[in-house]
Parts: sequence; structure tokens; C-alpha cells
Amino acid sequence: MITKKDLYETCCQFDIPLNSDQLTQLFDYCDPNRNGVIDYVEFANFLNWKNPMNTGFPKRKDVVCVALLALTVYILRLAQIKKY
Repeated sequence: MITKKDLYETCCQFDIPLNSDQLTQLFDYCDPNRNGVIDYVEFANFLNWKNPMNTGFPKRKDVVCVALLALTVYILRLAQIKKY
């Protein structure tokens, strides 16, 4: 699961400039059930936004590019951590 803090730290680590409002928008876009974490289905739907799994929540497309970049970076960070 990805928390807002995880996402913020990853963006900072890779010099992706996000202010507080942008971070909240990005996180809210990826967490449609608003439970405070991005779970597997939410993350998979974000990455596969053209053909998402049904979550029962409305679809939004307002911050897809920035969100995709930040979450892809997060995956790469996790892969590096597991590698060592």
C-alpha cells in the first residue's frame, strides 16, 4: 500500500515538484475510496487507466500524466529497495 507520505517522499527524491495541493489532487485521484492508502487495485487501475477494473467509484482524468510519472517512480524505487 502507498501512503501520501510515501508518494511525497518519492516525488522529492526524484525532484518531481509538487506543492501540497497538487500532492493532494494526485493522491485523491489514485485513491477513489478515500481510505488514505493506494491499494493494489487502485494502483493497477491508475497504471491501466484505459481499461480499469471496476471499483464502483467515478472515473477522473484530470491529473493522469503527473500521477503516472510519480507512481511509476515509486515502483522503480521499490524495485531498487528489493534488489539490495
